[in-house]
Amino acid sequence: MKTNYSQLRELRRCPQRWYYSHVEGLMPKVPSETLEVGSLGHKCLAAFYKGEHWEDVLQAERDRVAQEDETGLAEQIFEEAAATLNDIMPRYEAEAPELDKQYITKIRFVEKKWALKVPGTGTIFRGMWDLVTKDKEGWTWLWEHKFIKMLQAYETLEYDEQTHDYLWGLRQYCRRFGKPWKVAGIIFNLVRQKPVKSRPEEFILREKTYRTDRHLDEIEKGIAKIALYQQRLQDAVNRGLNFGIYRNMFMGCFDCQHRVLCLNEYKGVDCTPLRQSKYIVDPTWNDRRYR
Repeated sequence: MKTNYSQLRELRRCPQRWYYSHVEGLMPKVPSETLEVGSLGHKCLAAFYKGEHWEDVLQAERDRVAQEDETGLAEQIFEEAAATLNDIMPRYEAEAPELDKQYITKIRFVEKKWALKVPGTGTIFRGMWDLVTKDKEGWTWLWEHKFIKMLQAYETLEYDEQTHDYLWGLRQYCRRFGKPWKVAGIIFNLVRQKPVKSRPEEFILREKTYRTDRHLDEIEKGIAKIALYQQRLQDAVNRGLNFGIYRNMFMGCFDCQHRVLCLNEYKGVDCTPLRQSKYIVDPTWNDRRYR
């Protein structure tokens, strides 16, 4: 069976949310602006660190959205996100190279896709690292780009699940392919979506979190536990059972893209019109189904 961080995150939070996204493949017809800024921004930064033109990335995405968008709403959200990035990226191009000298002597990977077996399970964990670099002391760092509207507490970064799962993946990659890299931790590359004029030094912020092998061993145990849980649920779904699928309303539903659908189905409402008007099946769903 194959999985990725998105699946494990949904299962940790709410199995019903996982079911909507990864069994039914449902996604909103109109993406959120925040998601667009984040996903577009990652692609622009990938182009920057590859020595390519980020403007070409925006244009390619603009053409794709125009071709696929049937409502016009996604195109509008895209243009709002693109306008934000057109403000951000020229300044990032100007300021980042000098700042990067403190952190980077060699770029190992840019947007590197990976797939590794989770020990003790039959699951292949897949993901993509934003950036992997080597510093002047010889340590290897995993970078996570974040486009933020406000400053984030260090504790929020320290407990970020995805990046630490991905850091475990980097250690496994080194072991699997015999890379003698010393993995130190994570560099969070925080970029303000709307720079504060009175505090220009806060446009690009870098925060480091460190992890030892002992920490990564604990992360591995957590990944294996939730991967085995997913495997049991998937096996039940494949047999036409609803075993283990429940709504976890204690985790908070405010940011769930299936919130309205879930609440109405919980009340026993016929949601066929809602499904048809607000959701589509993700066009990539059949390719990424985890069987």
